[in-house]
Amino acid sequence: MKAGDLTLLQRIRDLLGIAKPLAAGGSRGNSQAICLLSPWIYGNKEPVALADSRPIIQTSGSLNEIRIERNGATEWRALASSSQPIQTPLNWPTQAIKPGDQITLILRGRQSPAADLVKITLLGASKNKMIEYQEALQKIKEDPERLPGLVREALDRHDPVLAMTLLRQSPTSKNTKHLKELLDANPCQSKTRDKSRP
Repeated sequence: MKAGDLTLLQRIRDLLGIAKPLAAGGSRGNSQAICLLSPWIYGNKEPVALADSRPIIQTSGSLNEIRIERNGATEWRALASSSQPIQTPLNWPTQAIKPGDQITLILRGRQSPAADLVKITLLGASKNKMIEYQEALQKIKEDPERLPGLVREALDRHDPVLAMTLLRQSPTSKNTKHLKELLDANPCQSKTRDKSRP
């Protein structure tokens, strides 16, 4: 079946279905694999370009650590206590991502040792891409019913990161609620662990 024959819901389900838990590099199997729901990184070659300058950070489970490095320097870090894990979703906690910024998002699962870190490389998208995203988001805020069409356009352009970001950030309306409900179902359906992203 061709992508053009699929309904938007089917296309989003297929996209969610490729998400796999990420395991720390060099893990001996004792650490907790992490499913990163936002920012969306799956199905893309690294580094992933983000049009959203302040992406939501969301994982399927709680964490012991989150660290953000920008252009090689640690910019923000949060550590859980023995009784209080880090819960997501978490609004972007530091300065906005600018075009061309290289961001390393470092995550450690709740049951993972200190050395078992998942590292994800992100890039600030081009200025035009960031403007395009803001314009699309504004259109959705003014008329939430435009969400399906804009998500479909992003998928048609083979831009799943933009499609998932619009789904995550947009307001919910009566007719688009079912689209966003897909994000609340755990999309990490595979038990296969990916290698850590450098």
